[in-house]
Amino acid sequence: MKGLKKITCAALAAAVAASMTGCSLDASWIAKSGETKLPSGVYAAYVLQDVMYGYMMSGSAYLDQEGLSESLVEDAKAYCTELLAYQCKADEMGITLTEEEKAEAGSALDADWASYSAIYEANRVSRESMNLSYEISELSGKLFKAIYGVGGTQGVAQEEIDAIFDENYLKAGLMIFSKPSTIDTTDKSEEEKKTLQETYDNSMAELQTEVDYWVEQAKTIMADGSSFNDVMIAYDFETQAEEYGVANIDVDVESSRYAFVDKRDETIPAELIAHLETAELNSVEVVETEEYLIIACPQDKNSSEEDKVTAYDQILMELKGEEMTAMMEEYKESLNIEWNDGAIKRFAPEKMLIGY
Repeated sequence: MKGLKKITCAALAAAVAASMTGCSLDASWIAKSGETKLPSGVYAAYVLQDVMYGYMMSGSAYLDQEGLSESLVEDAKAYCTELLAYQCKADEMGITLTEEEKAEAGSALDADWASYSAIYEANRVSRESMNLSYEISELSGKLFKAIYGVGGTQGVAQEEIDAIFDENYLKAGLMIFSKPSTIDTTDKSEEEKKTLQETYDNSMAELQTEVDYWVEQAKTIMADGSSFNDVMIAYDFETQAEEYGVANIDVDVESSRYAFVDKRDETIPAELIAHLETAELNSVEVVETEEYLIIACPQDKNSSEEDKVTAYDQILMELKGEEMTAMMEEYKESLNIEWNDGAIKRFAPEKMLIGY
């Protein structure tokens, strides 16, 4: 081509450098406040998850929506601001995770990473970055308790938590079975109504058979001194075996499956609360509500201190959750966060590789 000048490697490098003026060449971090940096993989993972969900729900034209890319970036930045704020606040207060707590965070990531590691890595998201988000989530709970828990800097009195627990909480083993959807016979012929009713009745009969089976299983299992917790574990084993095959069963047999029921919670069926308040401990009965058949086994709520921790955490969140949120919102404003524009461009929503 006449008139085309040769471009030397040095000139090309200079041109590239000039075009990058104002952008960080280091895309390893996404945001920082003071000396605390957040790796860009945390941001990229959040963007990737949003894009994957959007494609799944709306198809390949998802990102063509006007202004969507900018909206996803703002959502991801808000998420990273949250993580950075908790990390900085924990650093200020000298709060760190123990090795055991770090291991718990890693275990929580295992299933997600096992399923999606290929797509994360294709988008330059390392396990270490993903693990950090899990660790900061764990750290946020520890920070909350350090501030508002019993003995915290602004702690709630133990007596207050005890009083709420004693007055409002019930403990039970619950196996919940959803009834089939009610039939709508509007504008249906008599023949259609009959067919719909037969379908509903058959579904209810199948459900009742399953519930009756597990009531009998409970009686058999508990007859030798085992607990209703063992019944719920057996249910998990059987249902997973049916769905995934025996080789793929992954059931936690160590943790408690008992639930604490807050009598003030209006989303919990009144029939269930009434039953748990009056039924004999360790009795196994079926409670029927408008939407469910529930095998219920009331428990002594004071029988396990380990179980009570769960209820106490719920109560503490009820008392101080909103205050913690407001405090962290104010704290975020004080951080003076610096964003890495180069990393934001590198991990733009439209650049994500999702395999569709």
